[in-house]
Amino acid sequence: MGDEGVALFFTNGTKIERECSLPWAVPNLEAELIEVLHNKKYRHIPVFILYDAIEQQYRKEEIVKTNILDQKKLVKRKLSSLFPNVLAYSYIHLKPNKKIKQKVKSRHNSYLIAALPSTDHMRQIEAILQESRVDIAGLAFLPVESSNFAGAFLERLAKKKKKGDAANLSRWTLMVSHHETGGLRQIFTKDGTLALTRLTPLSDNSPDNPNWVEELYNEFSSTMAYISRFGFSTADGLDMVVICNEHNKQELQKHDFKGANLQAFTVDEAAKLFGFSISSKRKNPHDQYADLLHAGWLARQRKLKMPFAVKWIEKIAVPRKAIKSASGIMALSMLALGFLAFTTWQDYERLQNEINFRESNKRVLEQEYEQESKIFDHLPVRPRTIRTTLEVKEILDDHSIYSYPVLDKIHAALLNKATLLHLQYEDNRPMEDQITQTRPQPRTGVASLRGGREEGITIRVRFRVPDALELDRKIQAVEDIKRSLERQFPGAEVRIDQQYGGGSMAQLADGPVAGLLKDGVEPGQQPAAPQQAQRAPRPEDDYAEISITGARI
Repeated sequence: MGDEGVALFFTNGTKIERECSLPWAVPNLEAELIEVLHNKKYRHIPVFILYDAIEQQYRKEEIVKTNILDQKKLVKRKLSSLFPNVLAYSYIHLKPNKKIKQKVKSRHNSYLIAALPSTDHMRQIEAILQESRVDIAGLAFLPVESSNFAGAFLERLAKKKKKGDAANLSRWTLMVSHHETGGLRQIFTKDGTLALTRLTPLSDNSPDNPNWVEELYNEFSSTMAYISRFGFSTADGLDMVVICNEHNKQELQKHDFKGANLQAFTVDEAAKLFGFSISSKRKNPHDQYADLLHAGWLARQRKLKMPFAVKWIEKIAVPRKAIKSASGIMALSMLALGFLAFTTWQDYERLQNEINFRESNKRVLEQEYEQESKIFDHLPVRPRTIRTTLEVKEILDDHSIYSYPVLDKIHAALLNKATLLHLQYEDNRPMEDQITQTRPQPRTGVASLRGGREEGITIRVRFRVPDALELDRKIQAVEDIKRSLERQFPGAEVRIDQQYGGGSMAQLADGPVAGLLKDGVEPGQQPAAPQQAQRAPRPEDDYAEISITGARI
């Protein structure tokens, strides 16, 4: 929007369509502009406002350096004092050129400050946009957003001509373009930063103005006389880019733009250089209005350099952004619910298929079982009888002694020491345990290796040592056999129940034989006479007996 009117362009950064251009004096300006904005094609496309009117205020200020938070406060305080009665203001930090070495490091930051005044045209646009209910992406000044446009022209030309020429570009650039919204716009930049901008009304704003080149030349001369105040020196050089039609391009070559390297382009040439595709809706294909090029350049940028925080724009944009965000969240929620329903349905289908598969397998197995069961009807013995017989056998096996390992161990203990007279196997478990414990224990010995002793089985071994041995030697032989049996049956309790002399170990402890084994009796010394004579052992009592108690083999 400018002093002459409003131009509306649709662009996606590559394609540029001129939708309409309406002067402020048009009676039905609001209705026509709203009708275009309500077009289904552009209903959900955000609107950028490029402000290009004379009433723009710029200042360059030096503000002392502080921390980030305090720096913003200082800048905003400065803006409030400089522009107390404006619609909005904005600023941008001007970073020093890294290619130029500074002798003294500055204690101040440079800022470009701009102010947007409240005008009738701005209030008119506010009413139109509020009624149209379109999304507003932001508002910015055209000179600031297009400050790098001329430099981009020159860099692309340098790359086309010869590699390395981009390094020889001047520090100063000037872009001159004719705008349909009013006037001749000059944008001076130094090292890519806006230094000066001027908007000059023309006597005739049409492309057919016969004095267009003369007016441009006069404005250029006036600007060159003024730009020296901003540090311009002819030694720095000046690259000048002009957008015009073919006729004016030829006329410009006849003038001497002193101190400037002139580069003139038609609108179509500039669009081709940047890869813009201009639609056929242009009012005059041979015009020289460059508004659409600035619109396409803005669409190429990722974000605005210096956006203005206008209250009425935020009042419109924030609720609509909230609605869009809520719509997006709702859409994501619906997608999440749909995904959850889909995964749940997949799980249900998988479980249902597994149930069907198992039911079909069950039917097959039942059929096989019925077929196999028919075979039992023709057997000579019923399966139940066989199963009962096997259970009885298992019980018998559990209560049977496995003689070979027992005899082998007893034989090893008595070998060359005694003669086996009698072997007795006793099951000492209660009857209910004998019935319930139907499975045999591990057959590794009378005592299992489970740590504790199990007094369930008792084996009684009766034997006789050689008669030629004296009584004390016989007793010692029985003790040796006892120790041997303890080694053969680890973990079991081995006890001498009958010892030579016709009595048990308890009886012998008080008898004459025990006296022979007591400590304190010297060799050759006779023990004390017994109180009463001990009867001579009978032949049938001339044996020893050892019992082994532990777990069943």
